[in-house]
Amino acid sequence: MISHDVRGPISNAVLALKMINDNEFDPQETQAILKDLVISLDETTYTLTEIMLWIDNSSHQKLCTANLIQTDLLPIISSVLQIYNSQIKQKNLALNYQINRASVKITTDPNALKVIIRNILSNAIKFTHPEGSITIKILENDSLVELHITDTGIGMSPDQITRLYRQSLKTTLGTSKEGGFGIGLKLSLHYLKLINAELKIESTPGIGSTFCLIVNR
Repeated sequence: MISHDVRGPISNAVLALKMINDNEFDPQETQAILKDLVISLDETTYTLTEIMLWIDNSSHQKLCTANLIQTDLLPIISSVLQIYNSQIKQKNLALNYQINRASVKITTDPNALKVIIRNILSNAIKFTHPEGSITIKILENDSLVELHITDTGIGMSPDQITRLYRQSLKTTLGTSKEGGFGIGLKLSLHYLKLINAELKIESTPGIGSTFCLIVNR
């Protein structure tokens, strides 16, 4: 879990700092990268705290409880995008943000939802080839909100999707050799139950995947 959610951002930060130290960027690019690094490392600190709380609950065999409140979905999405802005730029991915609303209210635990969205987006970036694209859009009705995250990545077979839901899918390297152990997605599936949300996956090998997160208003 720590390798997935902490080691990755720190490794990216180390690589970026080495490139800055080697004067591979102009001053304007350096300032932009440093700004991204501050956001990423700040979020890593938050993530480590969340992981430790989760471990503490598990070790004492306590049931985690969700704090379901009225929440605006859009700031959560924006904060997650800031975390991965550096990785999106490094792989030169096109980000299509198809949301025209100023606010989208839902009932959820903001921290749990953020973990879920982070891991979906992280995997979309990980398994999308450089120069590919990721599309984020929202569909709504009176009782539900659907958040769709679609990538043009390597995709999954029906068997892989089934094993993912069963938490038996073995992780693989990303398209730029990104590592990870699949723990983050397992944690996300746990959080889905806590916040009464649902995750639907549609995917075609070689074409890409769509993760549809369904939450209550």
